[in-house]
Amino acid sequence: MISPPRIALLAALALGVAPLAMAAPDPAPRSSAETASVSEDNGTIVYRAGARSVRLPGSRHDRMPALSPDGRLVVVVRDGIPRKGHEATIPTELWLYAVGAPAPAPAHRLLGERHSEVSEKTQTGFNNPTFSNDGATVYVLGHAWVTSDVVLAVNVATGKAHFVVDGNSVRVVRSGPHRGDLLVSRHKYHGADTGGSYDPVDLVTPAGKLILTIPGSADDEDGATAQWLKAHGWTAS
Repeated sequence: MISPPRIALLAALALGVAPLAMAAPDPAPRSSAETASVSEDNGTIVYRAGARSVRLPGSRHDRMPALSPDGRLVVVVRDGIPRKGHEATIPTELWLYAVGAPAPAPAHRLLGERHSEVSEKTQTGFNNPTFSNDGATVYVLGHAWVTSDVVLAVNVATGKAHFVVDGNSVRVVRSGPHRGDLLVSRHKYHGADTGGSYDPVDLVTPAGKLILTIPGSADDEDGATAQWLKAHGWTAS
């Protein structure tokens, strides 16, 4: 059975409007997405838009918030109760807030963990989520191999996730001809003749297909990527 908050959120997404708290009026125009921001304060997420500041009603175990490009949705990583045992880990979930006025609608769980013997099908250890440009997808890192995480794409409307590519960081290109493609830091290995490994930043499609490797990124991931973006006048986040 689908919960009322999720029904309200899905209906709002289908109509392209921001969900509101139950039967609450909107006394003032919404602030533009450019002025909105989110931050973490001791496990609670704070949403700010202009002079308005709202503490989202979470579990006090929320972190790594990301705001959708239109400023209407917030996704967070929520920590659960630590597992017991010698390999104890903290389970994670993705939760989604619809930031309406005058108060945010209740959050709902977007994605929970799923364990698998196949790394590409494993969905655990969520971290560093970010929205696609249209807000319909959340890209998030999850644990997989010893030397690499995976990039997962989560459908905001359905909560279904799928493997995109191996990677230890992910950013979405926000402008230019590659708008919507992904910048992903990847752990790779040299050929058998030279041996060893390196960690370049690849530009890939949302389906995980390699477009190009950012020049110099294997030696200076952040600097080379920033220089490449600046040289073209593009942005990514």
